[in-house]
Amino acid sequence: MELPVSQIITEDQIKKAALRFLKAYYRFRPRLDKTRTSIDLKSKDGIIADGYLTFPQEDGHNFVATIEASSKYTRKEVYFNLQKTLLIWDSIAIGGLLTAFLFSYGYAYDHFTIRQIGQLGTSLILLLAFALSFSIYYFFFRRLRRYRYIYAVEQFKKYHADEQWVAIGEDVFDQFSDAQYQELKNQCVYNGFGLITVDHQHEPHMLITPSRKELFKNKRSVLTFLEGSSSGRVFEMAKNVRSRYLQWFNNLFVRRNDNKKSLLRYQKTYINQVILTAVSIGIISTIYYKQMNERDKNYVDELVYEAQMQEFGKKATGESDFVPPDSLVTEPPRPFEEESQSSYQSDEEADAALFSSTDGPPGAESTEEDFALEEEAFAQKVVAVLEGDYVGYDCERFFNFEKSIFLIQFGLYDELEVARQRMEALDKAGFHANIIWLGCFSRQESAYILYFEMMFESKTEANANARKIRNRLKRKKIRPKQFTIRTISRK
Repeated sequence: MELPVSQIITEDQIKKAALRFLKAYYRFRPRLDKTRTSIDLKSKDGIIADGYLTFPQEDGHNFVATIEASSKYTRKEVYFNLQKTLLIWDSIAIGGLLTAFLFSYGYAYDHFTIRQIGQLGTSLILLLAFALSFSIYYFFFRRLRRYRYIYAVEQFKKYHADEQWVAIGEDVFDQFSDAQYQELKNQCVYNGFGLITVDHQHEPHMLITPSRKELFKNKRSVLTFLEGSSSGRVFEMAKNVRSRYLQWFNNLFVRRNDNKKSLLRYQKTYINQVILTAVSIGIISTIYYKQMNERDKNYVDELVYEAQMQEFGKKATGESDFVPPDSLVTEPPRPFEEESQSSYQSDEEADAALFSSTDGPPGAESTEEDFALEEEAFAQKVVAVLEGDYVGYDCERFFNFEKSIFLIQFGLYDELEVARQRMEALDKAGFHANIIWLGCFSRQESAYILYFEMMFESKTEANANARKIRNRLKRKKIRPKQFTIRTISRK
């Protein structure tokens, strides 16, 4: 029911009643001089103090208490508004960060990559992850105090005073149980502000006392009272260069209402959310770009690879009379990610860990006849295992190398039979491995390298594949003794 104008409590009546209450409330505080009160003080930045009370304390500092008064006509000053723009930007930032984390995790552990599900599948997963994260945050966190903007509370946050009070007429809210009133009380308690109501007899009633403990020390600007101003008594904000710069920078990314009478002029900016969103986009774009570049180089269809290996085997022509030049040498192996060799296991421990991941020691059920059939394949200097069969190549296949190649080395062995057993065990564990004889490249080398997958044209490709292989080895609890990137080059 609408009250007659004559019965509505005016803002001036609320201010006077609140100041009268504060004079009585602080009458026992120690002081050096009398209390002074004022009404309607304003700073040059538009900050308004509806009521102002001050007195000098025994320590030499002035005690200051301010009032923000609201009547039924100005009740929007104490009603909350949902900051939808801030909520949307927070949701975008959270969605972007979670999507970037998910994409980074998938790239690190080789899940839902472009190679596995294609560009369309990867793009759909990214969009789904972002949409899901955005929606969950937007709908489940929109009730946070952060997004409920109350003009009176936000204005108090713009300056420092020893105690700050919100004073309202009892006719400001239709019911003291509605959400608007409850939110005002909650924010007053959270921020340490006092709350006073004034009834129709102009009698003040204290509902909440302000916090006696400083909750925002050194986080708010100090207001100084200037005498003799041409515009009357005013407050002046003591701002430093940093705060002015941040205000200018924030204004670039938020549409602010510059009208100093607007109730929305103290809304939060969202420059931090813009920065986080840009970082998320950068992370996702970088990983996507790397996957696109690695796709043609690092991943080869297994059936195509095996067909090529078999074709090369058919072209092998036995022993070659060609003597490899001394200029073709191998560089020392480079430890992958600079891991200490002391962290590797001994040969026996590595063998035990490797064989434990298979059904039994490789070749345990092979007969002498089986080894005789394989002898011809192992007469070659390079060996690969394809679906249980061995394919051997002669050294002449590598004499036309004109630049460096890179291998993901599992181990280095003096005997071919030992290397072959390791290769069999890796094959049963689900790893594609090959053997190459260093004697193909140098007269001073005679060891056999057991390496994963294929030969790579760049160290970047080798490192990228080595990370994936190392993760697979860890999951199967296989610890190689010499997991390194070995470079073979012509000098």
